[in-house]
Amino acid sequence: MNKITSAILLTLLPLTLSAQYYDNEALIARARALAIPIVDITTVDSVFPTCEAIYPPEGCVGIGITNNESVPAQMVITVGYDTVYRSGPYIEDLSGLTLRVRGNTTAANQIKFPYKIKLQTKADLLLRGDDDRYKDKDWVLLNSRCYETLAGKFANRAVGMPWTPDNELVFLILNGDFRGQYVLSENIKRNTKCRINVNKTGFIFEYDPYWWNEAFYIPSNTYLFNYTLKYPEDDEILPVQTEYLTRIIDSIEVQMQGDSCATNWLQLPSFARWLMVHDILGDRDAAGSNIYFVKYDTLDSPVQMGPAWDFGGTFTPYLQEQWAPIHDMWWFESLFARSDSLFARYYTDLYDSITAFENIIEQLDSLLEMPLIATLDSAVLLDNTRWWPEYAPASEQISTMIAYLGERQIWMDEAVAAIRPMPLPVEPPVDPEDPPVDPEDGLDETRTGTNCSAIKILRNGQLLIVKDGKLYTITGEIID
Repeated sequence: MNKITSAILLTLLPLTLSAQYYDNEALIARARALAIPIVDITTVDSVFPTCEAIYPPEGCVGIGITNNESVPAQMVITVGYDTVYRSGPYIEDLSGLTLRVRGNTTAANQIKFPYKIKLQTKADLLLRGDDDRYKDKDWVLLNSRCYETLAGKFANRAVGMPWTPDNELVFLILNGDFRGQYVLSENIKRNTKCRINVNKTGFIFEYDPYWWNEAFYIPSNTYLFNYTLKYPEDDEILPVQTEYLTRIIDSIEVQMQGDSCATNWLQLPSFARWLMVHDILGDRDAAGSNIYFVKYDTLDSPVQMGPAWDFGGTFTPYLQEQWAPIHDMWWFESLFARSDSLFARYYTDLYDSITAFENIIEQLDSLLEMPLIATLDSAVLLDNTRWWPEYAPASEQISTMIAYLGERQIWMDEAVAAIRPMPLPVEPPVDPEDPPVDPEDGLDETRTGTNCSAIKILRNGQLLIVKDGKLYTITGEIID
């Protein structure tokens, strides 16, 4: 499908002045005195990246950007007065980088733009040692002045996400102008060494509220938004791949409307992990939550959820004692409503098996230690001097998050208990010296009558499905 073009454009120009006076050179000098990396980017001819805001057609939501052309540049990263990375001048495919405005509403509504960096030579901008596997050309600068992004990283890891984008707080200087505090981060993309390890026939796609601003999308026949591609690129996908992915999405959506076996297409533990991140953090954003999916190949691999990404709506006070809105929407509403309670079982078992709240609180609490917290408080002060409105000191922001999580854990303990299904029947451990058991042997009435004429059992701690005389894993693989 092609991009919808009936939208309103509004040119957004970069502003080098804030709503208050600031001494640029003094801010840079004070920033260099802190142990926070400084990303110093100089574009060719000092041209600032620009974009235009684009408003959605009737029936669509959000504000996007367009005409966000890349500009060539070079970059130096320093810590204090020590240079730790230098890209060299821009030479296509050899050195330097291109810089462009990225994002949707965050770019359209703010003068402190987020940016995408595309290096001409792979590098690890987070400087994680000499390991080449972290090197990549694509990085982002998020215009975050709060600590939700760090909390989101901690939460992703606490629930066991296979991969979580790593990031670091930095200062940005663009064409000599101090732009304040940013988050330098890996982005969501295919990289078989260090990011999402899909093979060449796999897919990374998104349930995307901004589909109307993309050149290519796969329509949803059931839900409000459509699906856009992250891998392969729009101009690289083959017709046979489009047909295949469309068929998979259509099948899942159709089966989600009834009490059927759509779960055979899905890797449910990944859905439980993704949702739990948003529930734990009290995320109010049910539309722009960056809902990414991963399908590792075009064979039998199930659709999995990618890492949680956008945390701008987290730690919402009015959600202190409520599920995140996404909990009761979209595919999750159907998954929780299933008569076999399979997804509810995965979700509650995951919650019971991890100590996510304690883990996140511990990592946030480590940021409050001296002298680190003094540095972070000073960083917020510099950003407040450059921009308006002012944000609370880092120590106050982090302490508020810790208190929020403590209260939320009490509520979630009770809320999870309320949706926990009855225990499954447990099959006795199999003696390795005994011959294999016929999957239909010994099944009693307590394990029949479940969804799709299938029987769910636990064997040696593993959830299995018995159907048509065959034994399957929950992802649909036949067990010999």
